[in-house]
Amino acid sequence: MKRKIEIIAVIALFSMVTGVYGQNKDKAVYREAKPGFFQNVILKEDQVISEKQNPDKPRMAFTVDMSNASLPNKMDMYKNVMWHNPTISQGNTNTCWCFSTTSFLESEAYRINKIQVKLSEAYTVYWEYVEKTKGFIESRGTSNFDEGSEANAVPREWKKYGIVPEDAYLGRSADRKYPNDALMVAELKAYLASVKAQNAWDEDAAVATVKAIIIIIWVFLPQR
Repeated sequence: MKRKIEIIAVIALFSMVTGVYGQNKDKAVYREAKPGFFQNVILKEDQVISEKQNPDKPRMAFTVDMSNASLPNKMDMYKNVMWHNPTISQGNTNTCWCFSTTSFLESEAYRINKIQVKLSEAYTVYWEYVEKTKGFIESRGTSNFDEGSEANAVPREWKKYGIVPEDAYLGRSADRKYPNDALMVAELKAYLASVKAQNAWDEDAAVATVKAIIIIIWVFLPQR
C-alpha cells in the first residue's frame, strides 16, 4: 500500500513538472502598464514631502510700473504706412537677434522693391552655428559658442550664404508649431566640449558633425 502511494505521488509530481515545463513559452503580449501602488502612493508621497522641504520660490522679475501711465493702447490710433509680415514667435529659442533683424529686412525689401516675402530665420541661425564652430576650432575652444548673437550677424551670413524663404527651411520638425532649440544646443555644446577635451581640432570634421546634429534634431526628431 505504501509503495502504491509513493508511485502515485511520483506520477502526480511528474505530471505537475511536465505541465509547467511543457508549456509553450513563445507566447507573450504587450499590455498597457497602468500606474499601481508604487506610482500612486510611494512616488506621490515622495513628491509631497519634497515640495514641503523645497517649496517653489516665486519668480521675480524687475519691471517698470506703468499702471498710472497714460499710454496709447489701441491699434486704430495709429496709421499703418507700410506693409509688414505679422509678428511671429521665436518659440523656445534665444534667437531674438535673428527674428527681429529678419523682420526689419523683410519690411525693407518691400519699402525699396515692393517685394513681399517671408524669410527663414532658421537658415540664418544654421549658418551662424557653422561660423561659430569654425571660430571655436580656430581659437582652440576659447571663443563663445551659444545661442546668442547680434543683428549684424544676419546680413553677414546672408552675404556669405544667401537666404531662402521660410517654407524652404523651417528649422523644426513637422510635429512642432514653434521652434525649440534646447536639445540641439545641448548636443552641440556637448560635442564641442568633447572636441576640446580630446584636442581634436579638425575643422572639416567639426563642421560636418555640427551640421549633422542640427539637421537631425531640427528636421527628423520629434520634439514634444
